[in-house]
Amino acid sequence: MTGQRGRLPVAALQARQTLVGVMPSRLRAFARQALTVRQLYQTARSARDRFEREHAGWTLLVWLGARLCPSYVITDYGKLWFEDETFLAEYRRLVPGTGRSADRKYFLRSLLRLADGLPGDTAECGVYEGASSWFICDHFRGSGKAHHAFDSFAGLSEPAHVDGCYWQRGDLTTVEARARATLAGFDARIYPGWIPARFAEVGNRRFCFVHVDVDLYGPTKASLEFFYPRLVPGGIIVCDDYGFVTCPGATRAMDEFMADRPEPIVCSPTGQAFVVKAT
Repeated sequence: MTGQRGRLPVAALQARQTLVGVMPSRLRAFARQALTVRQLYQTARSARDRFEREHAGWTLLVWLGARLCPSYVITDYGKLWFEDETFLAEYRRLVPGTGRSADRKYFLRSLLRLADGLPGDTAECGVYEGASSWFICDHFRGSGKAHHAFDSFAGLSEPAHVDGCYWQRGDLTTVEARARATLAGFDARIYPGWIPARFAEVGNRRFCFVHVDVDLYGPTKASLEFFYPRLVPGGIIVCDDYGFVTCPGATRAMDEFMADRPEPIVCSPTGQAFVVKAT
């Protein structure tokens, strides 16, 4: 390594020039890219402090992302929520091995504050193994609110034509016992079955916060039709799937349902969208 950050040693540069000079053009391009990746990696490893290291690592991610997944937007580094150890510890416990939904769980947890002080219970449509429901229940711990959780636990129903070709029947199948174990200790009532078959059992309830995460047109539309009229003024409905190209049916369902209603759909760069019930 050289003492000047971001530069290769003279010997390495000479070796690169010699190596690249004798290669066919396609291999020469590959060699240049491999050396660039190594240079960026070494720069990140030799950074003097945390911010220099994060910037160097971010630069490497941007470089790789532009070549491996050009449609993905790698946003800035150094966000405060990356350092929220309380949230991250719970997220990693609930969703081990992947951070792919961490931004959505964090945004969901943040939105819950908008429902503080409102009357009514909470609900989730599409519970899977209970991580999002856990954050909802934890936020309202001790408030006296009940949480109502609906899921088939048999995966997705048959997608309609409007849902595109990404999902198949049975995707996201899980075991009901996992959700029950996750929500143990809360006043969480789980209703296994296809949406909307069991909604009538909470027909006399009012709600301050509803999370809809069912991916497909039919169950998204059914969830909005049932819960929107039962939402208290100022209450929140969040659609987890609204901003994903893999869930065109969920997007269409929310667009259609809200088209003649006064509340705007507020989109988030996390892929979620929410509405706040007018007072």
